[in-house]
Amino acid sequence: MAARYFVGDSSATINTFVAIDFGTNYSAFCFAAGKESAEYHVQPNAGGRKIPTSLLLRPDTSLDSFGEHVLEKYTDMEDDEREGWYLFDRFKMSLKDDKAVHGDMPIKASGKGDKSLPAKVVFSRSLEYFYKLAKEEISKCCG
Repeated sequence: MAARYFVGDSSATINTFVAIDFGTNYSAFCFAAGKESAEYHVQPNAGGRKIPTSLLLRPDTSLDSFGEHVLEKYTDMEDDEREGWYLFDRFKMSLKDDKAVHGDMPIKASGKGDKSLPAKVVFSRSLEYFYKLAKEEISKCCG
C-alpha cells in the first residue's frame, strides 16, 4: 500500500509506504515514511509485536476486530449471539488447497456451522484493520 499521507497542511506531505505480511499464525506490517524521497523512517508495527491472524466480523460482515482479543471476545459470547458472527482464525491456510485463488473463492469461518465468506471480504476487512493501525502508528511517529 503506498499513499501520500497529509499531516496538518499539504506542505507537510509525507510519502508513506506500508508493507503487510499475512502469516498463518501472526501478521505484521512495517512502514517507511519521509518528506523527501531519500529520508525514510522504517517502523515495525506496534513496537514490533506480532498480531495474531484472527479476524472477527459482525453479522453484517463489517469489521469488529483483528488480532489479540478476537478469540477471547468470540468465546465469551453466548451461543445464540455467536451464531451470526464470523470468526476467521488462521484463514490464510484456506488459500493453500485451492489451485485457482480468486476474490470470490469461499473462506470457511472457524467455529460451528458451514459459514463462509468470499476471500475478497475476508482480506479487505483485514486490510481495513491494518490501514487504521498504520495511520495511527504513522501519526505517532511522523505527526
